[in-house]
Amino acid sequence: MTSLFNQTLNSKTNEQQIRVSQADDFNNLIIKCVVNAVFSLTALVGNGLVLGAIWKTPSLHSPSNILLFGLASSDFGVGLIVQPLYVTLQIIEVVTKEYFTSAWTSYRITQAIFVSSTLLTITAVSVDRFLALHLHLKYRAVVTAKRTLIVLFLIWIASVAYGLTVLMDLLHLSFCVTIVCSSLIATSIVYHIIFRIARRHQRRTQFQMQETLNRTRLRKPAVNMFLVFLWLCLFYTPYLSIRIVVNIVRWPFSLVRLTLSWSAVFVYINSSLNPLIYCWRMRYLRRAIRNFARNQLPSVYK
Repeated sequence: MTSLFNQTLNSKTNEQQIRVSQADDFNNLIIKCVVNAVFSLTALVGNGLVLGAIWKTPSLHSPSNILLFGLASSDFGVGLIVQPLYVTLQIIEVVTKEYFTSAWTSYRITQAIFVSSTLLTITAVSVDRFLALHLHLKYRAVVTAKRTLIVLFLIWIASVAYGLTVLMDLLHLSFCVTIVCSSLIATSIVYHIIFRIARRHQRRTQFQMQETLNRTRLRKPAVNMFLVFLWLCLFYTPYLSIRIVVNIVRWPFSLVRLTLSWSAVFVYINSSLNPLIYCWRMRYLRRAIRNFARNQLPSVYK
């Protein structure tokens, strides 16, 4: 009799735990969907204004701004495609399992494409800033708008190829860690070299004051994009760290799923906040965005 009572009590306890777990999962789902929906909208508006301002302002069609256009395009794609797909995936998982596999594959492919293009473009931006300081007067002859567009095209081709590796799980995992780590390390090294060059220029004598002033003007864009890179590292590092840890340590599936999903959300939030850094640090872009908004959305300024 006692044994039967204990079994009944354990059964009720397990049922209560399952209900609590399901309620927690549902609350977690709602929060993730709301956060992604909000930041999807801000990513679309912020990066859309940056894209429109650069596109409509001929004076901004320089190689560095073309790369900035590519970076804003990646962030715009995250808000337009990746985050809505993420919300749709969460809803499908709760409502029906029928289309979950195809939705999951589509989400992972698009996520891989846009995240890869962001990282590779950030690396290209750092190389561009290095060349501007290193080549100085020769920079405009070597780094042209046409060559920059070719680099952006190759970045997107490489990103699409990487996205398709999702269909081969093991290959995708290897490429994921390799691309993220190599991009972050390469960009860090390039910025380290840039700031070494900047310190060396500051020690120059007064006889070279004019050249030093010219190079100072080139250092400011490097500092601006370095802040964008630091911001990216802040949001990407948790995702990368968890990706590496789960392949070394045996975590419960529920914990792996929870940490990976929320760290991915942080990656997406980065796409919404980048335009704020652009407007904060780049006065010329802030002015161009204001002019673009005034021309395209006149009712806002009435």
